Amino acid sequence: MPNEGNVTWHHFVRSRFIGQMSRKAGGTSLAIDIQSVALVSYLDAELRGLLEYSTASALPVVFEFIGTLNLETRDVFINNAHEGDPERSYVGSFSENGRVLTLRSHGPGESPSKPLHLIHEGTVQELFGE
Repeated sequence: MPNEGNVTWHHFVRSRFIGQMSRKAGGTSLAIDIQSVALVSYLDAELRGLLEYSTASALPVVFEFIGTLNLETRDVFINNAHEGDPERSYVGSFSENGRVLTLRSHGPGESPSKPLHLIHEGTVQELFGE
């Protein structure tokens, strides 16, 4: 989905992204709400926000996170995203248009997970009228 006008991928960074971790009915969904972005250098920014894990009708479990964003490559690293597993991290990148955030979960001694594609919440609403 191309962006209209002069809208670049940077426009979508401070947003909420949502996706399904499991394809099963009632599976786990993940939302990342990037609430603040602060420039650290001309190439790097610090991200702060919330990670929400939801399963079926249960209340979501919410964790604060701190991450980094490379402004040239669009690469993202989110660390300490899970209080129950403080060494869990997420590595990935923003798509060229900024509407999709692709992440892989990492834990100590684990292989990276399958890629998880999180879509900008406003884009989902545009596409599906939700």
